[in-house]
Amino acid sequence: MRDWIRNMMKYDEMPSDYETEEYHEVYVGEKEEKPEKLKVKIFDIKTEDNINEVLDHLREGKTIALINTSHLMDDSFLMKLAIRRIKNTCSAISGDIAGLSENLFVATPRNIGVARKKQE
Repeated sequence: MRDWIRNMMKYDEMPSDYETEEYHEVYVGEKEEKPEKLKVKIFDIKTEDNINEVLDHLREGKTIALINTSHLMDDSFLMKLAIRRIKNTCSAISGDIAGLSENLFVATPRNIGVARKKQE
């Protein structure tokens, strides 16, 4: 490498065979960021604040929510409120919600659907 540099320093001008019209663009940008992982989180709904926590996570789009509503067996009003609010939020963000059992639901953020079995 040093010899090449010494040889180049001897010339006042670049040799004609060295000049070319060919250029290559090099992109020097920021490092490509890795996409954040999607997380599955379990939520136990006991109060209305717990509902808001689920909604916040769904709106961020980084969490699939497993929602346990077994604590609301005696409070049908809060149970209906929770499911309605989560369902409306999933609809608004293009997410999905599905019941896994009587008291267990899964809610997904935007562009993630729940695969359902076909009824025969």
